[in-house]
Amino acid sequence: METKKTPTGIVVLQWYFIVLGGISVLVGLVLPPVFATIMRAAMLEADPELYPISAIFGMIAFFWGFFGVAYGTFQILVGVFLGKGKGWARIAALVIGILSLLNIPVGTVLGILCLVFLLGEEGKAYFQG
Repeated sequence: METKKTPTGIVVLQWYFIVLGGISVLVGLVLPPVFATIMRAAMLEADPELYPISAIFGMIAFFWGFFGVAYGTFQILVGVFLGKGKGWARIAALVIGILSLLNIPVGTVLGILCLVFLLGEEGKAYFQG
């Protein structure tokens, strides 16, 4: 069985997705609990009757963190499977890249890289077989 060589642009995208996904997971695990703790402490210090509102902030932070971890995990999976030449990963990477174009500056770079490398001749040939 012949293994195809992964184009350099796809390798760059693969690692870009893996690194950004790892950062998203870390941010999703660390920032929301810190944010919720600080907000709760500040609210309860200002007025102990704000306890129900501080609980709402805690729930918002939990969902924010959950989304960050889920999105980061998905980005890591897309990065890994881009390198394996999976068609679904190419489509997912294009969708993420297009949606990221307005997220200046990191998302814009990701979006442009996705469009250039995945829609270019090398990218098309790599994912066609």
